[in-house]
Amino acid sequence: MTNLQLNLLSLFFLIFGISIRFYNLEFQSFWMDELFSILIASKSSLAEVLSAHQIETNPPFHTIFLFYWIRFFGDSVFAIRLSSAIVGILNLLLLFYLVIKPKYFSKRIYLYSMILFSTCLGGLFYSQEVRAYSLLMCFSLIFILNFNSMLFQIYEDKSIKWITILSLFLFSLLLSYTHYFGFILSGVGLLILFFHSILKFNIKKILTIIAIGSLLILGYSSEILKLISLDTGRVNWIPSPNLLIYLEFLNYIFYFLKGKYFLYFLILFLITFLISIIKKKTEVGAAIEKKIIYSYCMMILLVITLTFIVSQFKPIVTARNLLVLIFPLLFIFSYLLNIIKFRRKYIIDFLIVIFSLYMFFQFYRDYLKPHKTDFKSLAQFCIKPQYEDFKLYAKGSQDFYNYYLKQSNSSKRVEALPPLTNLNIKELPDKFILLEADLLVEPTELDLKLLNQSHLKSENDFLGTKAFVYTLK
Repeated sequence: MTNLQLNLLSLFFLIFGISIRFYNLEFQSFWMDELFSILIASKSSLAEVLSAHQIETNPPFHTIFLFYWIRFFGDSVFAIRLSSAIVGILNLLLLFYLVIKPKYFSKRIYLYSMILFSTCLGGLFYSQEVRAYSLLMCFSLIFILNFNSMLFQIYEDKSIKWITILSLFLFSLLLSYTHYFGFILSGVGLLILFFHSILKFNIKKILTIIAIGSLLILGYSSEILKLISLDTGRVNWIPSPNLLIYLEFLNYIFYFLKGKYFLYFLILFLITFLISIIKKKTEVGAAIEKKIIYSYCMMILLVITLTFIVSQFKPIVTARNLLVLIFPLLFIFSYLLNIIKFRRKYIIDFLIVIFSLYMFFQFYRDYLKPHKTDFKSLAQFCIKPQYEDFKLYAKGSQDFYNYYLKQSNSSKRVEALPPLTNLNIKELPDKFILLEADLLVEPTELDLKLLNQSHLKSENDFLGTKAFVYTLK
């Protein structure tokens, strides 16, 4: 394919990727963690937002970003989801720019990475979820690009530009304050740059990397102290590292846990790669490409190893936290494909395009299924005309239902279900609905046993989400 054809192909996936990130932004209900972030970001002042984060494991930058976003664009479902979609689109635009003006890598490496990212599960899902992960991926990409620039200046014996130093430090800090895995990636990246500087035996560059690392630790010290002091019981829901977690992370990139044909694509890619090696149809690429790829491999290995060790004492590894590694992994995969030098290079281009579209259709097939908890459907259920005079209760997370009731312009509000005993159950209103969308906060067996002494009707039973409609005798 010509340079123009490759540019047009990247433009197609840019437009396609943007379109599907805007598609049905309001369709899925906010789930528990999203609404938790939204309610904190909706507080009346930034001081209250920061105060709420003192007891949270996650650093505050995404919530601060959301705090100002809501004030400028409103608190509707579309407006809030738009924040993640815009950040996800920024990732695509950065990759598109690198395809048009490649630096340190050849054009096809950026092109393949962009095509895969445009339709991968992690890129799509977190562009439509109000969590920190879209922002985490964006800052990780910018950090990686600054890492590349610094590594190039180290090995080419060029003076390190002040803009590179400032940008590397700034995005290390932003990445860290977006998610604590961002701090781990930043630290590992700086450590790798430090060792490269030692290998080149350049004292000035060694001191520069040490200065950036020291400033990062100093700037992040408050979060480090907070994480150390927090009760470990707050993250008990995270399991010890196991193979499934790492498979789920790969699933965010290649969607192989859902796609039944993924194995065939994988075998096809492997056969193509092996044939190219046997026929000596591979080239290792430019020297700087090799150094960057080796550094990425070390980066991924160190992040996974360090987090695995920490998780033996305090579990921190989840598949979505590992999304901080998505771009190093995409660049490595794209590099391996790019070094295949068949006469008809467009065959690899064609395979990447087909595989990317295949991933999108796998995602779309499951898109209409309810994801996680469905506060939206239950709030809509409560405002049906036949339930106009029913009282609304929930065992927990009342504010999550009330967000959607507010969006529906309903005057009804969900209240906390009072403690139940044989004595005070008679004090409940004659008609009420008990909502159960939060899978982590469910009515106890004793509560249900007491309530079931009255007439019970259960509706909206999907994914463990229910509305219990009661009419007391």
